[in-house]
Amino acid sequence: QTVGVICEYTPFHLGHARQLAAVRQQLGGDAAVVCLMSGNYVQRGAPAVMDKTLRAKAAVACGADLVVGTHPHVLQGIEVYKNRLIFYSLGNFVFGGNKNP
Repeated sequence: QTVGVICEYTPFHLGHARQLAAVRQQLGGDAAVVCLMSGNYVQRGAPAVMDKTLRAKAAVACGADLVVGTHPHVLQGIEVYKNRLIFYSLGNFVFGGNKNP
């Protein structure tokens, strides 16, 4: 099983850690937890309180198996942290209709 969690984590706090733990408990240890989060600006356009790299690493440290960053329309770095992948931005790769993603 795979579960996607759409999250901001700005700032990451204990409630978020409990959320990831609850997902893991409900689905079992074999489930993959994918966190989808924004970059340095959150959904409503405000600057994030914490840098996206810190938020992504906090998500992994608390149970995310994969973090996928969104929003910038350019590819950004990929990192392996604690044996988990973090994609800071997939750019326009996930948008439909683009001839030159």
